[in-house]
Amino acid sequence: MRQYFLAAAVGALSLLATVPARADLVLQTGLVGGSGGLSNVVFNPCGLGTQLGVTIQGCLNDSPTTLVNFFGLENLTIGGGGQATIVADDGAFDALHIQLADPTLGFTKLQFNIDALDDGTASFIGVDQFGTVFNFGSFEIDGNGQNLFTMSALNGQVATSFTILSTTPLQSISDLGQVRLGASSAAVCANGATNFPICSLQVVETPEPISVALMGVGLLGLGAARMFRRRGA
Repeated sequence: MRQYFLAAAVGALSLLATVPARADLVLQTGLVGGSGGLSNVVFNPCGLGTQLGVTIQGCLNDSPTTLVNFFGLENLTIGGGGQATIVADDGAFDALHIQLADPTLGFTKLQFNIDALDDGTASFIGVDQFGTVFNFGSFEIDGNGQNLFTMSALNGQVATSFTILSTTPLQSISDLGQVRLGASSAAVCANGATNFPICSLQVVETPEPISVALMGVGLLGLGAARMFRRRGA
């Protein structure tokens, strides 16, 4: 039953896309291109204090005022020390949405590591600055090792959000302890940035209402799946 609702959630996300997706946002396993030039998402230097809630925030290590939102189905908090990770208050979660807090900003590269409790699969969904939904499909998740992924933007696209929907509870999500954001090519940044890895979206339509609606549909399906799982426990 849980897998049924997960599939339904992913299907609904795809159907809501109003523009046919081209291969402008791509997802690959591993740390593609390395992590040089990317910004670590950190937590302690942000000055936000102890966090517990369905939405928690980090910031970029080279720009503490640039906040990154992590949104889940249940209360999240920060675990670890220097290698800080995102964890669920009850020990495991199976959905996470990543988005810069400023809706006028986006990113062209994202790296992360899924640390799972068990073997399973995860589906990944990205949204670009035009509201186009990229359903990357399902990937195998190893419960005994690191699951490193890299999302990159091509052809002038900029990602505004990224969602993870997994059939196995995720113990933590990090990239060597931290999520990394950045630019896959300085040329894609509309503001002409060459050193700072976050792109301004002020010259294009931002898809904030679309991405929120899409995430709502996916979380609705996962919420129903969670309810059925607990009833069957």
